[in-house]
Amino acid sequence: MNPKYNFFIIMCFQILLIIVAELSHADVLHFVNEHWPPYIIFNEKHQTEGIDIEILRLMGDRLKLDLKITQCDWVYCLRMMKNGRADIISSALKRPEREAYLHYIEPPYLLKSTKLLYLPKGQGHRIRTYEDIQNLHIGVLKDSAYFLPFDTDTRIRKTAVRKTEQLLLMLKNSRLDAFIGTEIVADYLIRHGNYDGLFEKSVFRYDTETAFHFAISKKSLFASYLPQFNNAMASLIKEGLIESIIKKYSDN
Repeated sequence: MNPKYNFFIIMCFQILLIIVAELSHADVLHFVNEHWPPYIIFNEKHQTEGIDIEILRLMGDRLKLDLKITQCDWVYCLRMMKNGRADIISSALKRPEREAYLHYIEPPYLLKSTKLLYLPKGQGHRIRTYEDIQNLHIGVLKDSAYFLPFDTDTRIRKTAVRKTEQLLLMLKNSRLDAFIGTEIVADYLIRHGNYDGLFEKSVFRYDTETAFHFAISKKSLFASYLPQFNNAMASLIKEGLIESIIKKYSDN
């Protein structure tokens, strides 16, 4: 048989394999994020749940897409989105550097975030105003932004860790006077981490207008379907389904 003909057959076969592989994955939406209860929960049974996961599954159902869910460190997840190794991510705030490689699904599914401080039981009255924070040792999450002027206030003694669970343990063991947190996240971890009755919220609260988005990688095969994702998200919000999901995880 002619060697050139053999080469042609082999090349056609390889191209066919690539096309089949792409088609087989075309309806599988690859979601990445880190463990961040109650938004994204990877449990001991290797099951996934949480606010973002339930919203993702509803979108997947409406767009007739199968899902692949991968747990990774937040920075690594963003890297996967940037190079197109993942399709979709959640709990994404708009940042100029991210808009270079992400299409943000509109509208956002969450618009407000409440920040407050957690103290030992019976001490919530110690922080009634912002000024009350300045003489205390406060636990924070590494590389997190809360609100101004707190984020840049050098008068406050701060200890930074990577996980809210570490802050809970440090406060329980009297290694902090208080820690600052997002209310829905800290409340969930306290309820599910055997900390009930140990802590108290500060009188001082700070409500921020914070838009949380799902976002699609610009290198994803699904990037051209952004209008369909936008429509699905708008419908879920209009029907009250997202509000119901958030309430479910706020109460349990």
